[in-house]
Amino acid sequence: YAKTSRTELLHFTVGGKDAGWMDKRAFTATLDKATYSKMSRGAKIGDAAVSSKHGLYTKPNNTAEDGEKIGLGSLYANQNVQIIQSAKLSTGVT
Repeated sequence: YAKTSRTELLHFTVGGKDAGWMDKRAFTATLDKATYSKMSRGAKIGDAAVSSKHGLYTKPNNTAEDGEKIGLGSLYANQNVQIIQSAKLSTGVT
């Protein structure tokens, strides 16, 4: 991945062989579809040793091009939280 003042470039391979760099706009994103369910239940985030292995995102990972990783679960380690929504991805991940 490279970013210039005018564009973003992606490095890619075809059949395992280096094909080069191309403008990100030339690619069609392959994103997972998400099915959302509203819910309301309490939970507790695991300790830092566990929660630091899980990313914190603005949207379910790989479901939107504008979704961003904003940190790690350890930001909320050992805290009681209220779960308000779940997402099941087309890959089967919940």
